[in-house]
Amino acid sequence: MHRNCSAWVAALDAGHLGPAHSEGRAARGWRTYSQSYQDGVLERIFKLFGTENKRFVEFGLGYTEGQPLSSATMDALKLNTRLLQRQNGWSGVYFDALVEDAAFGVRRERLTRASIVDAFFAAGVPPTVDYVSIDVDSIDAWLLQGMLDGARVRPRVISLEYNGNFLARDSVVMNETWVPWNGRSMFGGSAKALVDIGTRHGYKLLYLMSYFDLFLVREDVLATRCDLHSIPSLAQQARGKLPTKQHFPCQTHDLDRMLDVRYLFGKMDAATARLRAREAVHRSNVALDALRRRKLRPTCCARTGTPVCKL
Repeated sequence: MHRNCSAWVAALDAGHLGPAHSEGRAARGWRTYSQSYQDGVLERIFKLFGTENKRFVEFGLGYTEGQPLSSATMDALKLNTRLLQRQNGWSGVYFDALVEDAAFGVRRERLTRASIVDAFFAAGVPPTVDYVSIDVDSIDAWLLQGMLDGARVRPRVISLEYNGNFLARDSVVMNETWVPWNGRSMFGGSAKALVDIGTRHGYKLLYLMSYFDLFLVREDVLATRCDLHSIPSLAQQARGKLPTKQHFPCQTHDLDRMLDVRYLFGKMDAATARLRAREAVHRSNVALDALRRRKLRPTCCARTGTPVCKL
């Protein structure tokens, strides 16, 4: 009989110290190299669900210094996979739009929805690679869709940084044109958009971190240990976490890049999808104002106390 995993999922919140909606900090023992408590989450996921090949893919690298990479540099990049590689015997590939260094498995390539699977295979990534980490602050949703289209690549576990400025009900993504992140609130995809894409391809949300990443697990893998119905839904896991105002308010041209995820699925035209994205931003602004009045969100400062976008 498969276990009820609801308490196991809830226990992952122990890795986060601070209000659930905040960046906070990682609890002791949950972070070695990652940006926050991703190290601890991944350790627990693979302890429960096991591995097939101990292979990973991570992109993007986020290195812009222009100097050759070193082991110390790789340690400092806050990668989700560094602990797996350094201490747990994993190996893998890093893709980056700017950097290449064969010594560290870094391949220079600007991945697209159309090219991602071929790039994986050219790099020797197995079709059932154990773990893929996506964090490019731009076309994350399109890369996820491209990776899973056609079922040629079926990772066991996928993590993505989500845009926490949106409510858990709203599925919003950037358009397919890659742009570097500008420090403002429009980037990547909302949590629901990323979960919706995964669901269409046989993946289920396992865990929503505070502020940073969400973790999708292939349903057949998840079902080996958990009753699928026992995994808390996105709406349940998002309570107290979403929305959270994280970045400077967006400008009009930032908002023009955002679309309802149904456009990506071919279920909505671009004009309607842009309108629905604007409506989602408006709902976030209203919700955050209400939370601030109840003293459940910060009221100060340029990043946290301002609207998501000034409509």
